[in-house]
This record gives sequence, structure tokens and C-alpha cells, in this order.
Amino acid sequence: MTRSGILAGGNFIVDHVKMIDAWPEQDMLAFIQSEMSSNGGGPYNVLKDLAAMRCGYPLSAVGLVGTDLNGDWILRDCEAAGIDISQLHQTERAPTS
Repeated sequence: MTRSGILAGGNFIVDHVKMIDAWPEQDMLAFIQSEMSSNGGGPYNVLKDLAAMRCGYPLSAVGLVGTDLNGDWILRDCEAAGIDISQLHQTERAPTS
């Protein structure tokens, strides 16, 4: 059997970034100006970067994410980037990081 491509496994995380108006003093509040979500975790970042660079060889993810909105987002995001998710599974035993 000839192997081809990259299989990346490990942490598949959704980063939730909030931009605030200023760093609050102790016991004070900050105003959240905007929010965004992006991919996080080593294998996820590598696969997404290689897909964006149109590397030309197969990219596959292996791992476990939660059966939740973040896990669904990861699966859709990988599929949209052309990353094989046949080995990236969901579980109800823990939420997505």
C-alpha cells in the first residue's frame, strides 16, 4: 500500500476571541467590542494552513470532538477546507474544548 498525504491528530479546539475596549481594573467590567471564533489546536492549525496553501496532497484529521455546536463547527470547517474528517469523531462524553 502506498501512503500519501498528512494525517494530523490531537487537539481540535474552537478559540473564542473577544475584543474589549480596555483591560479592566480589579472588580471592574470591560465592554466587549466584538467576538469571533477560529480554529485552534496544533493539528487543526496545521491542516487548515496546508489547505489554505493548496498543498496538493490529501489532508486528514483524526481525533475526538464533542457532540455540540463547537464540534459541529469544527467538522463543517474542515469539510469546507477539503480536509478528510472520516476519522474525526464526535462524543457525548465530553464537550469540545
